[in-house]
Amino acid sequence: MVKDTRLYDMLHVSTDADESQIKKAYRASALKYHPDKVKNVKDEVARRKSTEIFQEMTRAYEILSDKHRRLEYDNYGDDASKSSSVTETSQAFSQPGQNMFSQAEMIFNNLFGDDLRGGFGGRRGIRVPGGASSFFQNPFPSFGFGGDFANGGDDFMMGGISGMSQNQNQQQQQRRKGRDIRHTLYCGVADFYNGRKIMLSLARKVICPKCHGLGGLKEVNCKGCGGSGVQVSESRTGGMYQRSSMTCNLCGGAGKYIPDDCICPECHGAQLKDKKEILEVVIPRGVSPGYNVVFDKGADEGLDIIPGDVIITIQEDNKMKDFVRHGDDLLTTVKIPLCKAICGGMVAIRHLNGKTLNVYLGRSEIKSGTDVKVIKNRGMPITTNEPGMSREVIGYGDLYVKFEVVLPQPGELDERQYEQIGTALLPDAEVPDIDGSTTEDVVYTSEVTSGSIPDPNSFP
Repeated sequence: MVKDTRLYDMLHVSTDADESQIKKAYRASALKYHPDKVKNVKDEVARRKSTEIFQEMTRAYEILSDKHRRLEYDNYGDDASKSSSVTETSQAFSQPGQNMFSQAEMIFNNLFGDDLRGGFGGRRGIRVPGGASSFFQNPFPSFGFGGDFANGGDDFMMGGISGMSQNQNQQQQQRRKGRDIRHTLYCGVADFYNGRKIMLSLARKVICPKCHGLGGLKEVNCKGCGGSGVQVSESRTGGMYQRSSMTCNLCGGAGKYIPDDCICPECHGAQLKDKKEILEVVIPRGVSPGYNVVFDKGADEGLDIIPGDVIITIQEDNKMKDFVRHGDDLLTTVKIPLCKAICGGMVAIRHLNGKTLNVYLGRSEIKSGTDVKVIKNRGMPITTNEPGMSREVIGYGDLYVKFEVVLPQPGELDERQYEQIGTALLPDAEVPDIDGSTTEDVVYTSEVTSGSIPDPNSFP
């Protein structure tokens, strides 16, 4: 429910009108009441009345086109919107009438500057009816702006309007981006192979939805400076007049403050509040370690900043050793018993995709503990990686399997089995008869610390 519809009625729009409808209505009304339309009217009162209507319409547009000020107006009426009016433009000049008109004219020109040339005879500066020219006269004639600020200073005013527009654009472009939030997520090789969705919880700062970052539900003009943010003192000594200004010490130059009874109950005046977000991190199949999942503008919000990004970097968990990734290939080690290495047979390998691969080994095919077999097209998925396109699997790398032969442990075989193995495997060559004087019985120890083990590459 809108508390006050006066500004909507002034522009002849409904209370639910969107921004484009408000702009269109303002354009039609402003062109009708623009001072140049009544410049030939002899009645000075009528001209002033038209100018006042033009200013009020511009103010209505200025409030209703700003979502924060429009919300404040809808909730609290015209008094609240007046207390939060922008005063920056009015502080640039010294005469009140000139301030109001200049601000309205600058807003109008920024929106419809090109239309002025055809609608008002091609004059692009501020034009005021002749009878009111003294009211808007240049207060600084000695600076070379011309005797009539409104009619004779077109170039100055258009330069000011253009400069103001450029400054506004620069301010928008110079809005700094907030810091990014970075997090590293460790995943196993299986997650890189199959893809995975992981839910993460993130605590971030957001602009308070209750007060929209104002810190309160209503702002009022500072009583110390009247909303200008500047305190002015005047003194007269003899025939000398002195005027000085300083930043208001009550509001710190803001020009406004939030009464205690209007402080936002949700953020308690902090303007920001904590919010818990649940992020769904999608890891596509086949991506490499270092892959980034970016949540655009998902970091902390702030006043007059662009939120940074949340960047989740996916890295491989090296603690999982069943499979090792080597580019697009996979490496794994499979242990087989001695009998399987000698007699051959089927070896089952549990793959990352959940399936079991049956690998057949021939008799005595495994000759050492470093034999490696290659299984084609059972490695990592190979996917497309074109920007803006979904990833599609276009192939697979290879699977490299190293077989380790596991010898029987002491006590696993009885004497008869040892004799049978010895008979089957013992070569026919006999041990040579060695002179006892050149032999020595030694005892070795099995307790060897890891630090004393030589480099395996050092063995002959």
